[in-house]
Amino acid sequence: MLDFLTYTVCYPYSETTPGDIFDIVLESVAERGRAFYKLFLNPSMTIVKGAGLVMRAIIEESTPDVSKFMQVLSLTEGAFLTHLQLALLSSGKDLRVLTNKQLSGHLIALWIAENSAAMDLLKRCIVSEKH
Repeated sequence: MLDFLTYTVCYPYSETTPGDIFDIVLESVAERGRAFYKLFLNPSMTIVKGAGLVMRAIIEESTPDVSKFMQVLSLTEGAFLTHLQLALLSSGKDLRVLTNKQLSGHLIALWIAENSAAMDLLKRCIVSEKH
């Protein structure tokens, strides 16, 4: 099912998806947001990557209300902290690890855009020294 979603809404495959089908799929996944976010807890990095690609498409291509809903779910479902850890602490020179690290960083950027709660959490996670 995740492969179907990836090929339907993720670039470059989405270029062949009719616009009305594209919108319906994005809305359908967003409606099942909590269930979809459980994919980020899967131990398989391939599944986490697929879910991340679909999430990126939802936030970038859907309505502002749907994007904001998915941003809030990133916090309440724990995906924000999971991807923050992957973006900052993943190690290894394997291309798969580097690709997932980059995707996690991109998702964090999408989740904090115009989202003060996520930005506040990020600030609390990143320790800064004051002189």
